[in-house]
Amino acid sequence: MKKKLVIWLMLAISFSCSNPKEGKSGDDGFYESIAGWDIRHVPIIPPFRATSTYPEQWGIQGIKKLNDIQVLAFGVTRNYIYGKIPDVNYNDTGRWFLINTNSLLYSEYDTESELDATLAKYNLEKNTIKLCEEYFQQLSKGERCYWFPKKGKSYPKYQDTIPVSAVTINVMEDDKGLDFEILGTIKKDVSKIYYFKILFNKERNDLYYISFDNASPKLLSNKDVVAAYAEGDSLIVSVYTPFSVAEKKGIREEDRIVLAKAVPLKK
Repeated sequence: MKKKLVIWLMLAISFSCSNPKEGKSGDDGFYESIAGWDIRHVPIIPPFRATSTYPEQWGIQGIKKLNDIQVLAFGVTRNYIYGKIPDVNYNDTGRWFLINTNSLLYSEYDTESELDATLAKYNLEKNTIKLCEEYFQQLSKGERCYWFPKKGKSYPKYQDTIPVSAVTINVMEDDKGLDFEILGTIKKDVSKIYYFKILFNKERNDLYYISFDNASPKLLSNKDVVAAYAEGDSLIVSVYTPFSVAEKKGIREEDRIVLAKAVPLKK
């Protein structure tokens, strides 16, 4: 144990010497930190970074709303991170992934060709995908990764490209209660990503949220456009008051609104 501790201390000192901070960058030094006491980092897009605490096993971490993602290799284009997920034994036989760091939408694909088709659909150039370990070795030599901004600059802010074919979800509240309907059909897409435009007859709302396939809920807002990921042949759309919100507002469980509808994805 003492030997391991000494090795990590030597590594930390080595990295801090080979990668001196020349003043904080526009992202407060985010791209200048690649190692800590017993952890290694590959900075990606703030606050996302690939992190390793165990030799050659890496995961992408960012914010609590998006769970840590085990990853073998990745690439970066604009506000997207994509690459290869290991299997349960950390072998190169897993699936492929895509993260939109703006919307925090995470999607998975069985093949690289499905990922390529998704990138092409959103006019995203596919940049180099390399092993996390290779990026880290590059950084430890004082080299910068291809997506890094210039020193002293922040990572650029990119706007999402939202397709015109967003399906409308009409949410209505009146004296009879709350209900919603989905206008039109949803065609199954290789990207597994679907966009919805919310129409809600209340301009102010702090009570109702929308969720797709039980993913993290989003506060309902009139004329908002939201994205959803669907793996199968249908998508469950839920409009409800989360338990924590109802509790704060003193709403009894039997009075809490929970609506859910299964929407088929047409081939």
